[in-house]
Parts: sequence; structure tokens; C-alpha cells
Amino acid sequence: MRGFDDFTANDFKVNLRPLYMRDTDPNQFLSNATFAPLAVLSRPGPDGGLSVARQLVKVVQGTGGDRVADLLEFATVLAAITSSSSSLLRAVKEAEMNDEAIAVLYRHSRSGVALREEGREEGREQMLALFLRDRFGAQGDLVSVAGRLARWPDAASAVHVVDTATSFDEVRRAQPPN
Repeated sequence: MRGFDDFTANDFKVNLRPLYMRDTDPNQFLSNATFAPLAVLSRPGPDGGLSVARQLVKVVQGTGGDRVADLLEFATVLAAITSSSSSLLRAVKEAEMNDEAIAVLYRHSRSGVALREEGREEGREQMLALFLRDRFGAQGDLVSVAGRLARWPDAASAVHVVDTATSFDEVRRAQPPN
């Protein structure tokens, strides 16, 4: 590091050395549940990082307390950087975590949030399709109209449109509020 990091000229020295996680021994992180997720950033061994992932899951399950799900999710995010996420997922399954624990692990992940939103949208679409069928009878494009309404940013507005429309064609032409 240059600039002010010159003791002779500036009476100041930081003496920083970069630490490359890929060159570290993963065992230095595996003794503590808080730091264990960092172990996945080390260079994977011949087994693709599976042995490190197994140790990580064991440490986190044993000493992670109420942070087990958060620590495993963090490890999963970090594992994606080194392409060892499949090893971590395999280790989680081998640890015989129940489905509920695995669901908690993914609940707040980006993919988990996206899947929950997709499920909500499908539920809104089904509810709106039933509501439309009750109000206007069977229509050829009822499912596609319900799908379009389900993607509106405000679900209450979509329900209001269906509830107040005098015809299915009025619903078909409706635009989402700004």
C-alpha cells in the first residue's frame, strides 16, 4: 500500500497484507460457528469441498444455536462464489436436517423470496379466476385475464376492478393503477 503508508515520510504505517480466502486453511474457521461459513471460500479439495461442507454443517448445527438457519444460508451464499454450493447442499442433506429446517434455511434467500412471491402470485391468480367465474361465468380468456390481474402491484385494486365491473369486457380492458 503506498500513499500515506510510509513511516519514514509520514510517520504512519498500516502494514496491511491481503488475505486470499482461497489460500487459507478452512480448519481455522471451523472451530467457531460464527466464522464457519467462511470455510467454504477456501480452495476446494479433491472432493469438491464436500469434506469442508460436512464439517461446517456439523459445527453450525452443534454450536450455532438459534442462528443455525442464518449461518447455513450465509454459507450457501458464500459457496456460490466458489461454485461449491452443491457440496454444501449435499452436506446439509447428509446431516439429515428435516424439511422444515431446510425450508427455514432458504426462507430469506433471494431464491426463497422469489419462490414465495411466485406462489403468492399463483394463489392470487386462482382466487381472481374463481371470483371472475362467479361474477361473469365461464369466459374463454378468463385464466389469462386473471393472470394479468394477479401481476398487478396492488392486489386490492385487482379485486376492486372485478368487484365493481359491470361486464367481463370491462375487466379485460382494465389497467393497473399508477
